[in-house]
Amino acid sequence: MRARPSRIAKAKQVDRSESMVYDSNGRIQRLEKRIDSDSEVYVSGYDGLGKDQIGLLTSVESKNFIKKWEYRADGALIDSELTLPGYGTLIRQRSLAWDGTEKSVETIANWVAPARSVRNRVDTILDGQGRVSKALLNDSSIASVNYDGLGRFVHT
Repeated sequence: MRARPSRIAKAKQVDRSESMVYDSNGRIQRLEKRIDSDSEVYVSGYDGLGKDQIGLLTSVESKNFIKKWEYRADGALIDSELTLPGYGTLIRQRSLAWDGTEKSVETIANWVAPARSVRNRVDTILDGQGRVSKALLNDSSIASVNYDGLGRFVHT
């Protein structure tokens, strides 16, 4: 009996590397990932809180996307934006209560092709004890929540 030739292909060796550049506060400013001859570079941005403070991440950019964040003075996230070059931008705007509780989120999608803009708003209504009591989508009720005398969820 003759032996069959092997059909197992040799695995291709892949050259992978990753390099990072840090600022004086130890934050990543630039990240480069390389696989064989392809590379992807990510550049990070931070808010300007001061020389000895770490600060918050406000942007990451690459050839495939741009992501941005905006914060309140207390560090709570209020806006985020994702741009996909050639496709469009997705924006999320948050309205927060003084304690950081999310009251509403508005999502805006601006697409390049086909050119159109879509806007949706979700509002969260809280009861006197800070619990969710109702959710609205573009001013139409999508959920109502009730609690019993012990504060337990009853139904939606």
